[in-house]
Amino acid sequence: MEGCLRVSAIRPIPARIPVGGGTAIFLDGLCSHPAGPLEDLRVSVDGIDHPVLAAGMLPPEGFKGSDYWWAIVPFEAVSRPRLAQLRLRARTARGEEALGELGNRRASPLRRRRRPRAPFAKPGGGSYGR
Repeated sequence: MEGCLRVSAIRPIPARIPVGGGTAIFLDGLCSHPAGPLEDLRVSVDGIDHPVLAAGMLPPEGFKGSDYWWAIVPFEAVSRPRLAQLRLRARTARGEEALGELGNRRASPLRRRRRPRAPFAKPGGGSYGR
């Protein structure tokens, strides 16, 4: 692996990602490498790569550079909370892999809300309540 990518997120990545039966989140940021232009950018979640949908664009207003990227990253269902490792991976112009850390985030199942119970109906009208 040739050096590390310089990576920064444009929008903050949530510390907790409520996954439930599966979800996807939008990620975007800036990245660069001392060796120059990058190819084949991917976001890795626990070692599983997902393609970046756009890269090398001008960033949103207020940010400098032409190394802006964005992706929609899927998360598989979880049955209990766990840490998910997020990384950005790319190939340099020389074909070598480069890696940048986006951090660890807590993936957790959705909390089930208790549905309010309907009151029992009294014979002849009204309710018993609960």
